[in-house]
Amino acid sequence: RLPYFRSLIVKYKRYQRKLARHHENRPVTRSRKSWIVKRLRQLKVKIDQYLATAGLFKKAALLSAGLMPIVAVDAQSYQLRSEHPFYNILGNGAAAPVFMDVDADGDDDLFVFGEASDTLTADTEAIQYYENQESGYVLGTISGYPSDLGLATVIDTAFLDVKLVPAYVDFDVDGDLDLFIGATVGELRYLRNEDGEYQVVTGAEDPFDAVEFSPDTYPAFGDIDGDGDIDAFIGSSAGLKFFSNENGVMTDMGEVAASGSTEQAAPLLFDLDDDGDLDLLVGNKYGELQVFVNDAGTMIQSTDHPLVALEIPGYSNLALSDLDQDGDFDLITGVSPGVMQVYINDNDQYSELPFNTLNILSSGTSAFPEFVDFDGDGDEDLFIAVDDNGLQYYENQDGAFVPGSSDAFVEVADSVGFPKPAFGDYDGDGDLDLLVGNYNDPLLLYQNNEGSYTLLDSLQNPFHGLSEDLYQAPEFVDLDNDGDLDLVVGTKYGALQYFTNNEGTYEQVMDGSVTGIKVDGYAVPSSTDLDKDGDMDLVVGNSYGNLLTYLNNDGVFEEQTGADNPFNDFDFASEAAAAFSDLDGDGDIDVLVGNLVSGIFFLENVDGSVSVDNRDDVTDQTGIYPNPVTSVMQIEASWNTQPGQINIYDGKGAHLFGKPFNGLQTQIDLSHLAPGNYHISIVNATKKAVKTFVKL
Repeated sequence: RLPYFRSLIVKYKRYQRKLARHHENRPVTRSRKSWIVKRLRQLKVKIDQYLATAGLFKKAALLSAGLMPIVAVDAQSYQLRSEHPFYNILGNGAAAPVFMDVDADGDDDLFVFGEASDTLTADTEAIQYYENQESGYVLGTISGYPSDLGLATVIDTAFLDVKLVPAYVDFDVDGDLDLFIGATVGELRYLRNEDGEYQVVTGAEDPFDAVEFSPDTYPAFGDIDGDGDIDAFIGSSAGLKFFSNENGVMTDMGEVAASGSTEQAAPLLFDLDDDGDLDLLVGNKYGELQVFVNDAGTMIQSTDHPLVALEIPGYSNLALSDLDQDGDFDLITGVSPGVMQVYINDNDQYSELPFNTLNILSSGTSAFPEFVDFDGDGDEDLFIAVDDNGLQYYENQDGAFVPGSSDAFVEVADSVGFPKPAFGDYDGDGDLDLLVGNYNDPLLLYQNNEGSYTLLDSLQNPFHGLSEDLYQAPEFVDLDNDGDLDLVVGTKYGALQYFTNNEGTYEQVMDGSVTGIKVDGYAVPSSTDLDKDGDMDLVVGNSYGNLLTYLNNDGVFEEQTGADNPFNDFDFASEAAAAFSDLDGDGDIDVLVGNLVSGIFFLENVDGSVSVDNRDDVTDQTGIYPNPVTSVMQIEASWNTQPGQINIYDGKGAHLFGKPFNGLQTQIDLSHLAPGNYHISIVNATKKAVKTFVKL
């Protein structure tokens, strides 16, 4: 069968040369090019089938004969890079954090309360315990709580899952911590600690027995007036009230006067000024913080405390702990759908700790990343679309993403929420235009004219009215391999819409494997060549914070599940959106992932670089110049003493074209490439080189 395999290789190389001639601007029709691409795919399938059945010795013989495939690729594998202490902790639908030294080892352990939906398992559903160890916060087990947490009737009758907010305090002054639990439906339960077992207290023994609460109950307890018993501040959707402990009965002392809003008030009692008494910190639905200093039992609002200037997500639960062990207390906020954000205190200056090691932060609700060489300097910059805040621009300065300013897309902030950007050369004029989807408005199109972006009106915009579904998330990608950009649009209910580009006219494809893709709501598609087979695959985020992958197999998109999905082990909480680029400059494609609560996560590609079996890496013995390049590139490879191949890949890892390489040096015309970052691989049967270059 070796002659059969040899004939496949010869045919494959011949069709590669034909395709290369097309890229060198020789007259080849689109239909002719499509036929060549189809023939290459057919041959590649046959080659792969042969290799799958070839034994080890047969493969070794093929390698020595120079007949192994030109390019093979290691499986993609990603690692999340983060220094955030809670990057891998996710509450059940919500996060109300509490820090206390449970194991008496001198550091703060962590409880995270979330949502409950089942009376039989409410305790294990809603409560997570993490022990603070040298390696970080390690999930432990809980015990001693009633399975329904005393909220059986509430959980059974609630229309939605019930969010729980805890407050641990030694209410009965017996030396151990009791527990109060507030609930979204306007309930507060008292669980007394009886030798490590929490018992639900009702009737006359319940200090709040006669009190009716507004929805979304947030409790905070402490001795406010210094009389030795425990008082309380109770926040809710209606505001913030103070309850004074009068002989074990909590007396409503009325609303707390505040200069800011106390809607959805989330109180926290803590000694903020280190004077020995408890002060009050309050969050609200707008993400504002208000500070009240305890002056001999009277709470006086402070407007100059450093926490007041901090902006946090609305509807946050608050906690303080010395996370970095520097002697002051850092702020932790818990938000739906279970994410905790950290604000490090450095000499009374609070700064948010990013979830990624690239120091990229985003403000607002939702975060949809998109890479593009916006400033034309040859590297990929970053835009992050944020709900009600438009597009945030980050300039790539030598690999660091620095917040910049761009007034090119000011109208995006006025759109109807949840903008999703997609850059692509839709009009074929050599520069990248911008299409922006959103929750309810038609797709916005900014046309790029020599670096100046113009928002087109509905008559000029060919995408206006193209998709009428809610929550439009567009992605430009050449799915049919015909050399122009097609359009995939994700929608609110999880379906994908597919529009092919027919000489500038976008036509919807109503059937096929792309339109058959449906995820669990809020589909956000992105594209990259995951399997390095020369066509673009799809990665789709969904409402649960998952990334689902669909490999393109000759135009048929097949979902990869379990271990075959390189993102299977990651959970990004809610509404994940991925963007692909070589973020660490190592020649392979990494991932930046945004989510509903503006978390930005960095997934490093740890073994997805282009390689061929065990060939020697001779990248340092390979020269390419000029770099950056405008048209023709010179390639010098003194090691190439046998037939080889040159392949060009774009910044997302998609194979663009290739050409045979025989000899020690050659030239390649790159004038037809759009400005941006690219990779070039030079390989033969025994050696390989992969380098990055910039096209101006």
